[in-house]
Amino acid sequence: MFHGALRSIILRPLSACTTFTHSAMHIHSATFALLGLLSGAHARVTSRTTERRADKVADPPIPTSTLITDFQKDGVNSSWAEGHPKIWAAAAVDFKGPAVVDVSADEKFIVVASGRNVTIRDTSTQEIVSSALTDASGSANTVSIFPDMDEGYSVFVATSDTTSNKVTRFRFSSDGAVVGEQTQYDGLLSTFDGRRGPFSEDGRRLLLADRSVRQLTIYNVDKPDSNVVLTGHTDRIASAAFSPDGALVSTASWDQSMKLWNASTGELVHSFGPSGGQNWKTNFSPDGKYVVLGTSAAKGTVNIWSVADVTAPPIVISDFGNWVRTASWTSDSKFIAAGTYGIVQVYSMDEQKVIQRWQTEDPRFESWELFWIEGESGLKLAYRITAGLEVYDFESNLKYRWGPHAYAQYNGGGSGDDTTLIKSRGWIGGSDADADVRFYDFAI
Repeated sequence: MFHGALRSIILRPLSACTTFTHSAMHIHSATFALLGLLSGAHARVTSRTTERRADKVADPPIPTSTLITDFQKDGVNSSWAEGHPKIWAAAAVDFKGPAVVDVSADEKFIVVASGRNVTIRDTSTQEIVSSALTDASGSANTVSIFPDMDEGYSVFVATSDTTSNKVTRFRFSSDGAVVGEQTQYDGLLSTFDGRRGPFSEDGRRLLLADRSVRQLTIYNVDKPDSNVVLTGHTDRIASAAFSPDGALVSTASWDQSMKLWNASTGELVHSFGPSGGQNWKTNFSPDGKYVVLGTSAAKGTVNIWSVADVTAPPIVISDFGNWVRTASWTSDSKFIAAGTYGIVQVYSMDEQKVIQRWQTEDPRFESWELFWIEGESGLKLAYRITAGLEVYDFESNLKYRWGPHAYAQYNGGGSGDDTTLIKSRGWIGGSDADADVRFYDFAI
């Protein structure tokens, strides 16, 4: 599914979501210093009065999911880290939206796109270094920043309105200043592939769909004459991705097929299917050995094929209960996490089995933006659910959450697919469900 043409389809299943079961209520207890001159009776009356007033001014509960199954370690359910769940107001940085965000690989700059405006901010000061205005109409729905070939950065901003869909490329110097003229490309970026999915790893090629969303063009920013067109799907393409080495492109379509293409020639390498349902998500493992398909078939499955033997039966992860539109690999390709409405599953490629299953009682809220955090302290998995951002730490068996006091007005969540970690600042964040850009303290 792509922004613009299909965004209403994403929001429609969530629009009925207005309430949710709260699992915990945090009430600030009042303290009272008793004066030595007061009698014991007076002290007891004052204490009871203070308690009643504390009840009246207690903070509202922070919404969290009531769970059927939780993340576990050694058979023990996870628990909230100290001070969590927290509200959005706890953010270290808050840029007012609606906006989308990305961070340069060197963590020097934060790029924020809002409407047609693009700003470059210094991560150490959060001050605006430079800004630019895209010539395209519509509002930004995705922004991606890559190192430029020579020096500096390339920033790609996807904008959509009712009549046109464009991706604009800006170039910025190493100190964040605008360089040269902007370049525009016709087409749609996939909704379900985040900031990186529609791009080759070096950011030099991008995948854009035409307005029918059945044909893709591989644009080469360095060699415009070598652009390649991929034609063959008979229904909307929901997801597309380059292989890590850039040699292949995978596309997943509602026509029940997933296709592998030669990224240089556009030749069809292999077609998988029919899957038996709408296909929503595809990507490659970071080592390039596997290609993934998330589908609505059989009430939601993930199929994993070996790229070296595409005709062999796939690994199948099932029991999702609904379409699978988000899937993410660890950098060593040993684990893949996938999610749907109220469910996140983690599969171990070494053990060939599901090792974690997180499931809510209320299946109305879709899990989004699965994002692995890897460091010396072990693996963590970030995910967005019930309008909040949550993180599970596999080593400590603790969970962290930042969300609103009440989320009915946010229709359960769904944001910009831009969760990111800024290790040098000890921040995690992105576009929240109210479209503000926030980063929270989360040192790893």
